Amino acid sequence: MTITRVVQLQFKPDVDVSVIDNLSSQILGMKSKCLDSETKKPYIESIEGGPDISVEGLQNGITHAFIIKFKNHIDRDYYALNDAAHQAVIQALQPAIEKVQIIDLATSG
Repeated sequence: MTITRVVQLQFKPDVDVSVIDNLSSQILGMKSKCLDSETKKPYIESIEGGPDISVEGLQNGITHAFIIKFKNHIDRDYYALNDAAHQAVIQALQPAIEKVQIIDLATSG
């Protein structure tokens, strides 16, 4: 069963757009940088996302969202708890983030 992770971010209002663009690129770049600890091959199925463009006004401050798909919960767990490339992106994001929300869904594909 596929695991779909939805990451919602609110950047601090004083963060420059160029910094946000760079951090967004780092998030998207994890697709090729997050490697399986045994095979040393990428294990993230897909990553997509970017700035919010909703017209409903229900964002509650969220400015960006990213959807990350994993083949299974084992890959998701490794990503969330152990992957050094993911941890590096977390460290880069921390000074710029006001709020983060993450949910994981078990999906059929």
